[in-house]
Amino acid sequence: MMDKDSERLVIIDTDGGTDDCHGILIAAAASHVKVLAITCVVGNVEIDQVSQNVLMTVHISDKLRKAKCPIYVGAARPLAGFPIHRFDVHGEDGLGNTKRSTDLQQDCIQAEPACVALVRLVNQYPGQISIAAIGPLTNLALAMRIDPTFSSKIKDLVIMGGDSEGRGNITACAEFNFHADPEAARVVLREFTCSKILISWELTIKYAWNIDWMRTKLFLEDRLVGRFLRDTHEHILEVCKKDPAMSTGGLVDMFPACDQLAVAVTINPDLMTHFNHFRCSVETGGVSSRGHLVIDRASFDQSLNGVTPTKIVTAVDFEKFKQIGLSSVSV
Repeated sequence: MMDKDSERLVIIDTDGGTDDCHGILIAAAASHVKVLAITCVVGNVEIDQVSQNVLMTVHISDKLRKAKCPIYVGAARPLAGFPIHRFDVHGEDGLGNTKRSTDLQQDCIQAEPACVALVRLVNQYPGQISIAAIGPLTNLALAMRIDPTFSSKIKDLVIMGGDSEGRGNITACAEFNFHADPEAARVVLREFTCSKILISWELTIKYAWNIDWMRTKLFLEDRLVGRFLRDTHEHILEVCKKDPAMSTGGLVDMFPACDQLAVAVTINPDLMTHFNHFRCSVETGGVSSRGHLVIDRASFDQSLNGVTPTKIVTAVDFEKFKQIGLSSVSV
């Protein structure tokens, strides 16, 4: 057991989908991690449903439930335009249409807005907090507008989002989290000065989990978390099987554990085995290209001069990643 001084302080910013909630449980299972807060943002589902899905997940985890992990409700719409959702992939409730009980104590849900809480917490723990951003980046962009020094006080920011090779999962060349709020993603990639680590859609395809492995190793009937994962994942796994081109980039019988990978890297940075540093931006115009990740590999874009480069992860220790995933059902 690590001592208090060596605890890794983590905030998870989430849009409450199936893989998001498993990511939260992965962080909760790590003995060296303290989840300071969970902030909610519109994305996979509407914001009220996001907060309820997070609340259910907190109640599934003994550690988070006993700690009364605070949940902060954030942006209900992107910086521009209207919300888009992933009901087709995650179900109408974001958790595979499981229609789980909502008769839960609501005391974990705080009145303070997520963006305000983010600013307060990084000022309280300057240089100590790692943030796993596993939804659209609206809350983080808003926090930056409240406090222009916000990003300089973050230890590191791990982002699940973007298309590092131009392969989209919501349009031809845009990943969902960036497409859902391109303006916010642009603010984060161009203006944040902290260490930024990007887990792209293509990386999650490269390190996708085998569905049979998930059903035999993760979905354990004798474990509360195992049953929760089984119930909430069945819908999305069927989507993967029926329409692999949309959900897994063409892989068969595989599941891209997007948010699980981002959280795993947040709590275990040594999981990364190869990465590149590039200045990045996000396309905010176009139709198919709205939300497309722009990687300035050859330093063409003079407007990116002075922008802090983003660490784009290209390889991880796959066996270790799977073990971290399994750890979520062992507690």
